[in-house]
Amino acid sequence: ALELLYSSLDGVISKKDDVGIYSLSKNYKNEQMWTHYSDSYSGFCIEYDLDEISKSYPNKKIYTCPVIYSKQIPSIDYNDLARVKETGGYSIIQKLLSTKFEKYNYEEELRLINDLPGLHNVSVDSIKSIYFGFKMSEEKMNFIRKKLENFKIDYYKIIVDGYKLNREKC
Repeated sequence: ALELLYSSLDGVISKKDDVGIYSLSKNYKNEQMWTHYSDSYSGFCIEYDLDEISKSYPNKKIYTCPVIYSKQIPSIDYNDLARVKETGGYSIIQKLLSTKFEKYNYEEELRLINDLPGLHNVSVDSIKSIYFGFKMSEEKMNFIRKKLENFKIDYYKIIVDGYKLNREKC
């Protein structure tokens, strides 16, 4: 019985390279995220409708996993294994693919996980809003708006308000 268990776990672990992970943040006001991922406020941030993103993968299961921030590397325990049938393996998937060291908790990350590695198109209908960094040029903002003018998307510009980030509609 243990041999079957070990074989199954090895199979799960070996599949980690065969999954797609789309990492998102829940917070558009996060200064560190703008600095790290948006060329210091020169880029943009996209707000998605997660239900619409799921429609871009009609025949695939997508796991929506809030990242768990921890001091410890996750371990799979008996409870995870006992609940595989009822959860579809969600707790194991979350532990293996959505756990990060606690120092990254400022990211407030959410991961969409499926069995399609690589780049994929998602429906433009899944875009709710676009937030432009306060250093983005008007020319670039207008270019993006022009490309997406036929879609119902809200546009905001990030503004610095003292030590806080806010948005203003544009």
